[in-house]
Amino acid sequence: MPSQTPRSRSLLSHLFRLIEPDDLRVLIRHLTQAVRNLTAPNEPVTELTYSETISYFVNERPDDPRIVKGAVLLMPRRPVIQVHFLFLNEQNAPLCNSLGDLYGRTLLAVRLDDEFQEAFGGTDLLILE
Repeated sequence: MPSQTPRSRSLLSHLFRLIEPDDLRVLIRHLTQAVRNLTAPNEPVTELTYSETISYFVNERPDDPRIVKGAVLLMPRRPVIQVHFLFLNEQNAPLCNSLGDLYGRTLLAVRLDDEFQEAFGGTDLLILE
């Protein structure tokens, strides 16, 4: 039986092994696993703005009373950034519709505007309450 090729680990998984456990690390791992199967559109937006992001969470919020906050997770994929928008419950778990599809969307962005970058404060996760 042929041996399996070892799976390469993402930079994020290497970082998880280097830092001590905390709530933020657990939350990022949980969200990363949830969005792993989402697909992104082929064409990236040139610039994603903070204002557009807030508008999405306000105007496109599903009618589900379990939703109490939103999350934006950045996953750099050179030369673009994969941006995942998710709706979360009180326990910071991503929520799905009755068919099991995650509420939210995924976009590719060439860059984030200055206000959006500042909101992230050097992290890859932004929680909007």
